Amino acid sequence: MTDLRADDQPPFRPTIEQGNTHLRIINPLATSQQSKLHLTALLIIWVLGAGFSLAALVMGKRFLGPAFVHVGWLGVGIPVLWAYSRFAIGSEVITFRENSLTISRRPIPLGCRRRFDLSKARHFRVDTTGLRVLDGRHRRNPLRWRGEQGLILFDYGLKPVRFGVGLTTTEARQILSVLRESGRVEAGQIDA
Repeated sequence: MTDLRADDQPPFRPTIEQGNTHLRIINPLATSQQSKLHLTALLIIWVLGAGFSLAALVMGKRFLGPAFVHVGWLGVGIPVLWAYSRFAIGSEVITFRENSLTISRRPIPLGCRRRFDLSKARHFRVDTTGLRVLDGRHRRNPLRWRGEQGLILFDYGLKPVRFGVGLTTTEARQILSVLRESGRVEAGQIDA
């Protein structure tokens, strides 16, 4: 297992596992310890409120208003749980096998496992144009449900495919150099 972080970086940067049959990159999606703490506090507040709402609904006493207020609070938990599982404890897993590339998410994949034939993949490169993540309508905004995200991209057919959410440019280039050295992708498929 290779850890790409420098000595002064926090311990949530990507790691690389290289086995006989695969090369796996595990990239945690949490961008900072503060984001983890913020989402954990949000989850705790929601869980406490959900317990209160469930007790109010079961006991029939509406302390904070009508039933729709309590049911609404429980419904708010769906995006809270999604955000927590994705951005606080989630990770992006990129696996290179003999002739395939799989991109998935942990702990809850939510149908996001994508599989590609490596012989059809061209021009692995680092996207240096930057992301407009403040625009909520932009397809690469990480807050969108299934937007294309990541700093590393390659061409697959007529469509660019991205992975490496939250990587720095240096980390993305190191991953491409490890990928080139491993022999899982031909050297001609990786742009300098």
